[in-house]
Amino acid sequence: MDQAGRKSKEYVEVQIKKDTIAPTDVKFVSANAMSQRIVVNVTGKDTGGSGIYEYIFKYKQTDEGAYTEAGTITVDNEESCQYAYTGLTTGASYDLVVEVRDKAGNKTTAATDSYVSTKEWIAKIGDYVNYKPRSSTFNVAATTYSGYASAQSFTTDAGLQWRIWDIDEEKDKLVLIADGTTSKTLGLQGAIRI
Repeated sequence: MDQAGRKSKEYVEVQIKKDTIAPTDVKFVSANAMSQRIVVNVTGKDTGGSGIYEYIFKYKQTDEGAYTEAGTITVDNEESCQYAYTGLTTGASYDLVVEVRDKAGNKTTAATDSYVSTKEWIAKIGDYVNYKPRSSTFNVAATTYSGYASAQSFTTDAGLQWRIWDIDEEKDKLVLIADGTTSKTLGLQGAIRI
């Protein structure tokens, strides 16, 4: 009906359909256990058309009964999310759950296998570390260090094992040393041969 009160013979029928389909493919894609925390990546697909609205993360120690809500991340139709469960007990085993809700209020829940919050590694001088240089490197020892009349050149071997030589906590830096640097014999000024 228009402002003059005339009725139109043509009309449009509008059908409103409520989204009643819960999100699908809700799963933990990956989980990485660290010191007192576990970082997870999860997915959830919107199949009903209203869009993903939030991810609700819950956890419990494996031997406990009830889950505790750890946190919620609100999104705008994002079908993947990362979350860090923090403040966990080192060495304890945890069961994790994510609940994915769409904008219509439909929800789907997924659970993980148990994960263990790992012990924190404290670096000590002498510890071996998993370090691999990109390639062998060419080096020159100047005559002031070598004690020879001319500079010595050598190549470090790529397959060496590395240890912590020094820990600089102020600069948050580890100084590494290899068990051996090269298969070539090097002379060092002032060194005593045994």
